[in-house]
Amino acid sequence: MNKAKLGVSLLAAGALALGTLSSVATAAPGDEIAAAVNGGVVVDLTVTNGSLTDQAFDTAADVVAETVNLNVTGGLGRDIGVLGGPGNIEIQATIFNASTDGGNIFVNDTSGGVAIGLVTTAGVPGSVVILTATDGSITESSPDAAADIVAGSLTLAVTGGATSTVGTSGATLEIDVAILNVSTDGGNIY
Repeated sequence: MNKAKLGVSLLAAGALALGTLSSVATAAPGDEIAAAVNGGVVVDLTVTNGSLTDQAFDTAADVVAETVNLNVTGGLGRDIGVLGGPGNIEIQATIFNASTDGGNIFVNDTSGGVAIGLVTTAGVPGSVVILTATDGSITESSPDAAADIVAGSLTLAVTGGATSTVGTSGATLEIDVAILNVSTDGGNIY
């Protein structure tokens, strides 16, 4: 019998920490959930009044799906990931969306690159977004004129040589930020 994985949705109040277990539970305020989420088509993770972090402090993908949607509410200090590496959220996704209402976003795509739908900190001054792609590009999911990333400060980094780019010649990555840092491993920036 074939079973299709259609997706996973999780709403948590308080902190949500992703780790290495294979189950997902409901979080109460302040609780941590240890779960590596493999959701198939779409994974939606929403944390109300808390942060979303990697409990395992490793480089393995915490969330694997075609589309990954991460949302955190609660204002400043309510972040997705942790600055400096350990605690960052690692994803393996085709399309990535994330939002906070002033918190920071620290995410690494672990393999093959990722297309950005919308990543936003609501443009709050001082908010930081750091997105990296290992062995792949960071592109936009739907070529248009709307901003794909909105933040106070943005750092984009890709590895994988000349074929790993930020944006593409036919679909530039639109950004709305005050401070921008971009690095590639020999690839182009569009």
